[in-house]
Amino acid sequence: MILFVSALTGEAQPVIDELKLKQQWQVSSQKYYAADRYGLVVTGMGKVASATGLTRVLTINPEVRLVVNLGLCGAKDKTIPHGRMFAIRSIRDHSSQKLYLPDVIARHELFEADLETWDHPVMGKHRDQIKGDLVDMEASGLFQAASMMLESHQIQCLKIVSDHLDPKPPNRNYAAGLILHQLENIMTFISQAEQTNQKQEQALDQQDQKELSELIERWKCTTTQQRLLRLSLSYARLSKNMRLSDSTLFNQPSSSTRERDQLVDELRKELTQR
Repeated sequence: MILFVSALTGEAQPVIDELKLKQQWQVSSQKYYAADRYGLVVTGMGKVASATGLTRVLTINPEVRLVVNLGLCGAKDKTIPHGRMFAIRSIRDHSSQKLYLPDVIARHELFEADLETWDHPVMGKHRDQIKGDLVDMEASGLFQAASMMLESHQIQCLKIVSDHLDPKPPNRNYAAGLILHQLENIMTFISQAEQTNQKQEQALDQQDQKELSELIERWKCTTTQQRLLRLSLSYARLSKNMRLSDSTLFNQPSSSTRERDQLVDELRKELTQR
């Protein structure tokens, strides 16, 4: 399943209409829509709302293979035109200064940019404090939540410029118009990302499968850890032709749940580092 995540209904409505998505449930102000192999959750504004809305969907939909954060953003540079769409290559949380790196590994023709997520609306008076090209209020929370269950190449972020740090937020119709104008490019990007993900899932040969099975048995990995290790290994095989046995962690024993969890985290980082 491909899951879109948007903060506001105005951002989501063009996708809902295009894919003929039907509302499945509503919890408080959060709404989930789905049809065929697509889903979309409207989370509300802010990092916490974005993270909780996404987590709620991922918990009950383990078949999600690609998450796309689609929404509007502000641009620090006043020369960037309204309506321009960017594939986000890095996300910085303004409060914690933590940096998150989506893997934009699919070929595409979009502009790329660095995004900074703030805890409150960003206005012109904050311009000198912004380290990224663009600003929003959701992406870092979403990425942190998504990375607990998915790999970085399965988490993509598309942002469309709606303002240059203006104090008044765009209204619903204006937001929908900006998304609608980029809808063809959005779906093209999604298709390319999905194809790349499918190639990764088919990247493991017999030796990879054997080594993965040995490691899973040695460490007594949980079902979720098995899936994450498989995805990480697929990425490593395609991006740098690395096998599990190339890692010094491969032969490490695991004598406790805590030790196993630490080894899995360390190995995932090694496999997916650029």
